[in-house]
Amino acid sequence: MFNSEMFDLLRAVRFYLIPVNSRQEKVYHAFRVMLLSLRLYGLRITARQIILITRNQLRDKREGHGQALIYSYLDWINQTEPSLRDLTQQRSLAGDFNFKPLISILTPVYNPDPQVLRETIQAVKQQTYPVWELILANASTHQEVREVIDHFANNEKRIRPLHLERNWGIAENTNQALKISLGEFILLMDHDDLISPNTLFEVVKELNEKPQSDLIYYDEDKSLLMVDPDEIPGLNLQPFRPIYSFRTIT
Repeated sequence: MFNSEMFDLLRAVRFYLIPVNSRQEKVYHAFRVMLLSLRLYGLRITARQIILITRNQLRDKREGHGQALIYSYLDWINQTEPSLRDLTQQRSLAGDFNFKPLISILTPVYNPDPQVLRETIQAVKQQTYPVWELILANASTHQEVREVIDHFANNEKRIRPLHLERNWGIAENTNQALKISLGEFILLMDHDDLISPNTLFEVVKELNEKPQSDLIYYDEDKSLLMVDPDEIPGLNLQPFRPIYSFRTIT
């Protein structure tokens, strides 16, 4: 229901119809935060957070603060993610890089939810940097997964299916994809991962600024700071990590 196309539509609405720093923009951000929370955590957690935020706002008004001092990780995402205009500009700038390496994205696939796999592939197709190949090393036993992969491959030449005769495990399946890869750099991506549309652009931008680099390290998002970890046992609430370190990387 709340797929990547929905969020692309919201970006377009913000870009063309909503004045910057207006009341409408604040309403837009609140609506988008709610949709993102629904997508990631479902109705129960989202409803709980709405109640908590409303309670905090009423408390702060009673105490004379005027407005609640609430800054969630979702707020940070909304304020720092590229706009539709930024993404359009990146697609143009990508052609101006002096160094435009082919990036091989290696994805071992084993019986994921077909819709989740579709969103994973779609996230790659939406990249603003166009010089990539996606190798899907498929060891799935479900025919629908193979059909999803073949459908995308038939419509996008940069997507390369590799249907394996058996499941060797995630490491060896990835190695099988590596054997047929053509890229100068490798990106490892699970069959249920999502990457932001500017991911490869930022990687190649860094490679152009620091051509001696052999490895680019960047963060990942596991969950949201707005969720109480006591409500969801075992939930990883560490979306922000320190600078790269062999001692702290996980």
